Amino acid sequence: MSIFKKKKIGIDFGSCNTRVYVDGEGLVFNEPTVVLVDVNRGNVVAIGNAARELLGKTPQYLEIKKPIQNGVISSRKAVVAILKFLIDYVSGTFRMIKPDLYIAVPSGITSVERRAMVQVCFDAGAGNVKIYPSVVLSAIGCGLPIYKSHGNVIVHTGGGTTESAVLSMNGIVVEDAIRVGGIAVNDSLTNLIRRQFALFVGESTVEELKKNICSCVPVDKPRSAEISGRDITTGLPRTIRVDTNDLVEAVKQPISSIIASIKGVLEKTPPELSSDIADTGIALTGGNANLWNIDVLLTKAIGVPFFVVEDPMFSVIKGLECVIEENYVFEMVEK
Repeated sequence: MSIFKKKKIGIDFGSCNTRVYVDGEGLVFNEPTVVLVDVNRGNVVAIGNAARELLGKTPQYLEIKKPIQNGVISSRKAVVAILKFLIDYVSGTFRMIKPDLYIAVPSGITSVERRAMVQVCFDAGAGNVKIYPSVVLSAIGCGLPIYKSHGNVIVHTGGGTTESAVLSMNGIVVEDAIRVGGIAVNDSLTNLIRRQFALFVGESTVEELKKNICSCVPVDKPRSAEISGRDITTGLPRTIRVDTNDLVEAVKQPISSIIASIKGVLEKTPPELSSDIADTGIALTGGNANLWNIDVLLTKAIGVPFFVVEDPMFSVIKGLECVIEENYVFEMVEK
């Protein structure tokens, strides 16, 4: 590794996961966006997988923090620590030239939130910083022909936010972003299990439940799973079995906000592009797109066909790869 070569680093800084692409090297980092903080000393002691493995198992002076919430910075110090770690991880601790950072952010963030992200990048040691909307990167990454004068609609639904946009001629025609995503689904599931089964369950348990058996619509052949937690009444450990159809309403509740957002975007779409959308359908990207039958629910609710792209969790980082490696250019409007 030459200390004189400027690195170009693409970072998809999600509420749940962080992914890093480096020019000429590919995907080099894919871990949870969490840190373990020593609250007495105020320093970060673990990042990513190393921190997540300790979730719910640490003494009181150690806290797990999620520094990106709803797509924006919630802990500036922790974000700087992660970025410094990533820059060192990619470029080495001794380097002569500061790297260029290409950062994905939700399209709905404010100018203040955007400037805050740029500043933490500089504080962490970046040479230049470029900010791109996740929804456009996601469309590029999954291969939508947004360069054509044709209506392309994409819904990028991640952990903390869901962005919907109509894209044409390398620009955004109509867009909307709401701070609802996979984390809201997890919260809804946690609340249902507490109400209906009188059981407190941990974050990792709910996440596995969502991935393995949850559906957005009732199914004829439900899956089932055993989950363990703490009984609300006795305070003792207890195990229960739940199946897919027990949990459908909890999954659908936050998705209803996403449906309303998508409808709002479609209602504002120029008629000339609406016919294109009816023919080609709407692409679903982001980690929340992996929810079982989310395309079925959205198609039924909105009346336009939805389809989940290949590897929806990696669409943004693939878009950053195109921007870095191929100098892909698109129009951005500052807010």
